[in-house]
Amino acid sequence: MFNAFAWQIAYFIGLQFTHFDKGPMVHFVLTPDKIKKWPKILFVISGVILILALAILGYMIYAYWISGMFFYYLAWCFILMAIFGLITCCVRKTHKVHMHHYTVGMIVIVTIGYQSIPAAIVHAFCNGMMIEGGSRWGYDPVWIRKHPQENKEE
Repeated sequence: MFNAFAWQIAYFIGLQFTHFDKGPMVHFVLTPDKIKKWPKILFVISGVILILALAILGYMIYAYWISGMFFYYLAWCFILMAIFGLITCCVRKTHKVHMHHYTVGMIVIVTIGYQSIPAAIVHAFCNGMMIEGGSRWGYDPVWIRKHPQENKEE
């Protein structure tokens, strides 16, 4: 029953992520020039996503704290961010960061190591989102080469 309700349903919903690419969500692009042109509904949606993400983060911090693993996971997250930052700094002249939703799903999956129903739901949704993104768009690199005009502007 646990797998049917906690994991499979959330995984199936994550697999439907492609359907968010309709209506106002077509304009949900996180670049400063695009955000300036957002309709009001996208600000509401981004607020809901932010609140949900902070609630999940709060729960995971609580779960890791209670289990005595908080500082290990905090160190793990800092190591991941340091590696990402180091690579970004090393290639910043020729490449730029290009994150897809499925990459975010992969990162979340890596950081969930606590077994509970809420953690399983988040894990399953992110797993479905990752599979959907890779299946629909293909897996692109996180650091993509800049166009020649972008290199001249800097």
